[in-house]
Amino acid sequence: MFFNGHGSPEVINGHNNEPLISMDKDEYLLKSKIVYSRTCESARALGVKCVERGTKTFIGYINPFVFFYSKTCVLHPLSDDICKQFLQPTNFIPIKLLKGHTSKEACDYSKFIMRKNFFSMLSSASTVGERAVASFLLGNIMNQVLIGDEKSKF
Repeated sequence: MFFNGHGSPEVINGHNNEPLISMDKDEYLLKSKIVYSRTCESARALGVKCVERGTKTFIGYINPFVFFYSKTCVLHPLSDDICKQFLQPTNFIPIKLLKGHTSKEACDYSKFIMRKNFFSMLSSASTVGERAVASFLLGNIMNQVLIGDEKSKF
């Protein structure tokens, strides 16, 4: 399952901040599943609880997931050069899982691409804007965690 929305340590929210998965209430919905939650902080407590209650693997963030975008590209974030450097690496998690890779391989590859983008953002060829936001990409790398079975795959 792939969630892309808002979150907190105890909840994954969807459209209009509607709770989709709440701690101590909905963990059973994720039993035997591989989960990637591109939401702020949902791995901190909810991810741990889900795995304790039967989720195979939970990949998510223990602190806020941060990305930047320009107002002109809000409907097409991957056409925004800076936003693309934040979102594209995380898109590899579900892509790698769907291609039969393990959860660890998917998570590690995402982090590898984020590190590559991070160093590119610090290079002399980067823009001032890229250098200004590079530290937030580093935060995403450090805050992305895998909880549960690293060998799980579809």
